[in-house]
Amino acid sequence: MFDDSRWRRRRRPFAAVTWNGNGLPLAAARQNGRGFTLVELLVVIAIIGVLVALLLPAVQAAREAARRMQCSNNLKQLALGAQNYHDRLRSFPPGTLAKTFAAAPKSRSTALLVFLLNEMEQSSLRNELDPHDPYVNITNGLAGTVLPVIVCPSDVIPQNPVPQGTPPNLYGVTSYAGNGGTGGTYYRFYGYCKSVATQSTDGMFCETGPNSAPVAGQDSVRMSDVLDGTSNTLLFGERSHVDPAFDVAAAANGGQQVIGQYGFWHSAGGLAIVDATLTTLPPLNYRTDPNEVWNTSACLRTNAFGSLHPGGANFGLVDGSVQFFADSIEMTVYRALSTRAGGEIAQVP
Repeated sequence: MFDDSRWRRRRRPFAAVTWNGNGLPLAAARQNGRGFTLVELLVVIAIIGVLVALLLPAVQAAREAARRMQCSNNLKQLALGAQNYHDRLRSFPPGTLAKTFAAAPKSRSTALLVFLLNEMEQSSLRNELDPHDPYVNITNGLAGTVLPVIVCPSDVIPQNPVPQGTPPNLYGVTSYAGNGGTGGTYYRFYGYCKSVATQSTDGMFCETGPNSAPVAGQDSVRMSDVLDGTSNTLLFGERSHVDPAFDVAAAANGGQQVIGQYGFWHSAGGLAIVDATLTTLPPLNYRTDPNEVWNTSACLRTNAFGSLHPGGANFGLVDGSVQFFADSIEMTVYRALSTRAGGEIAQVP
């Protein structure tokens, strides 16, 4: 018989092995589970920081592109709404319908966008408004309704609605205005532009009604009046509510309205045309010049189309299309596009 005693004496017993939850011996797990050093951790953090820095501008650009597209859609709806209004009533809506009342305030106006509420699917609000006396809609609070469809998502409006007057009434602010032509906008008795520029009537919207200016009884524009071509005539554009230099100068000149308090969609006073329309008297995206005479600079700023989109602003044309105009657009072309029958040879850039 084979004697294995010598083998048993020499054989070494197997040591007990403890296993971890990953199926590895603990010794191996300890060997493979070495942590990061401080240098390695700092390198990883630095790489993540670089990636975030590279991605952040792209994310911001994508968000702005989406906001600009939404703004373009808003203007598209306004332009199509104005066309539908014309189809129903054979004219475009007034810039304002200006009337005179016996009681103060005697000069009261119904502003442009009020006439387009039905076309913007705001019929319920339109039906609640007093159709005869716009001042009633100020006192009952309806003028303070904020309508997202007429607010650009890129526009920074400090407060919406805006409280004004004593006692304060609320006014909803819009980012859009009608094309008022090439001149200024002001009430016949006062306004920044009164001593600066002639009141404009060569655009698509102006004062109408028995108390209109510069001539009483002016009529709304018809499609047949647009002799320069519907694809070459502005209908609506954007309004920017950011201009720190204007706000500082307004405070220094008797506490006037800051720029964020312009553009009431239901302005009802004598200066409603300033809220309802803008003009091409100033360059696109004009900002207040602190070195300019206040009335001149304020006239230009309160009439300027503009936006917070980088490089320009959106415009809706009479044919219903929407175009983005760069800040660098030539003034001769820009002003020509704002006249409905100027006879200029100009095309959308």
